[in-house]
Amino acid sequence: MDKKDYLKERDDLFADARSVNEGLPRPHDLSDEALISIVESSAYETDYRLAAGEILAKRGDPRISLDDPLMMDIPGAYVNLGVSEDDVEELFQANRSYGVMRDSIALEAPQHRIEVLPFRMAKYCVTNEEFNQFVAESGTHHRPSSWHNDQYDSIKANHPVFSVSFEAANEFCQWLSERNKRRFRLPTEAEWEYASSGLQQYKYPWGNQYLDDHANTIESRLMSTTPIGMFARGNSPFGVMDMAGNVEEYTSGRYVTYSGGPIPDDNCMKSLEGALVVRGGSFARFQDLTRTSCRHAVSQPDKFAIGFRYVEEFPLH
Repeated sequence: MDKKDYLKERDDLFADARSVNEGLPRPHDLSDEALISIVESSAYETDYRLAAGEILAKRGDPRISLDDPLMMDIPGAYVNLGVSEDDVEELFQANRSYGVMRDSIALEAPQHRIEVLPFRMAKYCVTNEEFNQFVAESGTHHRPSSWHNDQYDSIKANHPVFSVSFEAANEFCQWLSERNKRRFRLPTEAEWEYASSGLQQYKYPWGNQYLDDHANTIESRLMSTTPIGMFARGNSPFGVMDMAGNVEEYTSGRYVTYSGGPIPDDNCMKSLEGALVVRGGSFARFQDLTRTSCRHAVSQPDKFAIGFRYVEEFPLH
């Protein structure tokens, strides 16, 4: 099937997404603003939100702007990060069915209090469209391994880009900074965890219990990325979207023990010392990685569904 036939088939499928949302208008007939409100609503079925997202992708999703990226203000604060050593065993027992090792949870301890200075964080992960523009304008050799034959797929323009290298993510931030004469970079682990958990120190961006319809993980059974912002129930306390599920996200952190934390006994864990730390879980992983304190170490990031979002330092300009 060529791309033209594929697009027609998708149009036929999604034009009648209202079959599970009886009485709702055809997404094709709606304005961009109406489509965005559907994508980022919790009131509609998944198929209908997907339909709205795909039409936005084909039209050109107005939420995506490299010239004026949508940023969320994160106030400075003294925050508690990580988990207490008393909670490690409980978390291990609750998550061991996912293949989690006790030592990996132990590396989230001890809970510690630090000052996080004010910053801004991108509301959405970097999308395929944005990364494609970066490739076109910068001349970079980096391509996501998730792009078939290194080719950008406009059908998923407003899906988060994934399986990009850490070097590519940093290069993108530098390119965007120079392009806009602003100061963008990857978040630190502390910034990411605080933006995700809030002052409430939630276990998940939305609260303390995992809920299947709040994130795109294996439990959602979609097994693919979804348009940015499609799981609005899962917003963080600061309104940042998709901090659980869809794609894992790079931080600038490395996998080392927190000050005062336990030294791993497991040889596998020891072998990951200094590896990259990603956060948030993905469509290809179970819910255990969506905990806001969870530190996932990866040594081959291009083999995983890992994307990124950026932060902006103060002063802003």
